[in-house]
Amino acid sequence: DQAAHTVFGTIQASGAPAGPAILMFRPEVLVAATEGVEARIVARTFYGANARLELAVGDFSMEMANHAGAGDPGDTLRVRLVEAEIVLVPAEPDALSATPMG
Repeated sequence: DQAAHTVFGTIQASGAPAGPAILMFRPEVLVAATEGVEARIVARTFYGANARLELAVGDFSMEMANHAGAGDPGDTLRVRLVEAEIVLVPAEPDALSATPMG
């Protein structure tokens, strides 16, 4: 296993590419937590009973699916990743095109 050092802390990732990588995850994998990194809500979009939050963690932006609609733009909340659902891909565009998917 290799370690990926991210804004979420160190994540153990088997099969991670050597060198710089991009951390990819679906919005549903980012969850509110009592312990986690602090994120600032940049925007909130409602989709019926659900909402999608655009978050900023330091210089990074990401989306989070949110069923409770908690928080308004400008508010902060703590979030964490469900690590079983993340993917690391090489940061170099040429390496990505050669990476088998699946």
